[in-house]
Amino acid sequence: MNATVAARRMLLPAAGICFVLAAWFSHTFVLETAVLDLTIPKVALLGTAVVLLLARPWRLVQRVDIATFALLGLLAGWLLLVGLLRGDMLDVRRTAGALLFGTLALGVTWAALRTRPIRGARALAWFIFGFTVVSFGAAAVELATYRIGQPDPLAWLWEIFRPQRVVFDERFGVTYPPLQLHWYSGDMLLRVSGFSWHANILALSMLAPAAFGSMCVAFSIRVGRRRLAIVGLLTLALATAAIIWTHSRAGLIGLAGVVVVTAIFLLVADRSRRRALVVATPLIAGVLLIGTFVALDRAGLERLAGTIQDPGKGQQEVPTPAQDASDLADVRWRMVSAAARLISESPTTLLIGPGLGAYTNAVNDVEGPLYIVEAYNVPDPSSFWVTMSLAGGLTATALILGAIALAWWRLVQRWRDGPNEGVSWYRIHLGWLIVGLPVWVAVQNAGGSPLEVPEAIPFGALLGVAIAFGAKPGTAPDSARDMARG
Repeated sequence: MNATVAARRMLLPAAGICFVLAAWFSHTFVLETAVLDLTIPKVALLGTAVVLLLARPWRLVQRVDIATFALLGLLAGWLLLVGLLRGDMLDVRRTAGALLFGTLALGVTWAALRTRPIRGARALAWFIFGFTVVSFGAAAVELATYRIGQPDPLAWLWEIFRPQRVVFDERFGVTYPPLQLHWYSGDMLLRVSGFSWHANILALSMLAPAAFGSMCVAFSIRVGRRRLAIVGLLTLALATAAIIWTHSRAGLIGLAGVVVVTAIFLLVADRSRRRALVVATPLIAGVLLIGTFVALDRAGLERLAGTIQDPGKGQQEVPTPAQDASDLADVRWRMVSAAARLISESPTTLLIGPGLGAYTNAVNDVEGPLYIVEAYNVPDPSSFWVTMSLAGGLTATALILGAIALAWWRLVQRWRDGPNEGVSWYRIHLGWLIVGLPVWVAVQNAGGSPLEVPEAIPFGALLGVAIAFGAKPGTAPDSARDMARG
């Protein structure tokens, strides 16, 4: 066995390990200095980069990949170039870190699935299921054991995933307190985060399993496989519970979007003899699960209602969950509005962006018109697309949207090329990716930051999966053996 074959066999488990470390240990540092910081997932990805190089990934590139990779390359070059032109080296360093580790995550995931597409599809299915079970289990344990205002018997466990370390802001020379060990709304509502460092991160990470579970349910009706139905329903139920328990508005919107878009997609794309059942079953299952968990969680429903109708601020010294949610929505809106004003200041800022440094300075300038007191420890407006426009203007946003759209279109083409009857893990992945990518694009407007390494890594991994499945299986060098083994 030569080094290339050995490296390619190592890519699949390495990709799974890196994703788990990025999801659960993104704030656990092994080295932290004034010029360099390394977390556990960063170290893992740097080590896996050696394996990736030995696997010769350039030999796996197909013609359908070239345009997507070209757009991503242009995006990376553009963000670094405009950062250098603005002369803000803190911005450049931050952007370079996100690009490096996001690209490594994309490359490792893409190469692992491209090298062994059939085996990789099966491994990915069971990885999603296992990740969902463990994430749900952690959320359930946190919900069952922690009570706000009382001693936490498992504080030692949660500190592993949310280390209590102070943060030094180089731009202002200010030291910020540690992250919260638990997240909550108002003074009474726990927002579970499990092994994730924030409740919103857990919610967004459960959207892909929800889409996967919905598609498994649909395919189980099509081919009459009970085991597939159990896997799909269980994955969808656990992902739904975890999202509801986080009380994340973006998560709940995304979950509803996944259920609805799955039904629309199947209505348009499915041509099987059981079309009506195939469309209706995941939709009904999703609606019932969401309705049940929301109905059982009245406090969470009150918080989510606070994003729709302002319950009246200042009525109580300690805000209710609904008041707290309303206040947070107002802060986020002011942050996005401030960023939009900076972006639209001139044709130049529209084209190349004002920079994240300019945004941070503006919202922290006590005497300035864009000052936001609540943004003192928030380096961006907490919106994927607005943050991208700050860093690289509408040009950067157009490039990343173009790459995602192209990867999505390749998935649609593969779906059309496939058989209308039957089932395979490969085709299930095509389905949930076609559904999940548009939903992900939509909900990221209300959360997420592309230039924070902990969020750039899972984004890179998701895009790597989409690009890998956008090519026909059986065309990669090592895939003939996988095809023979089913």
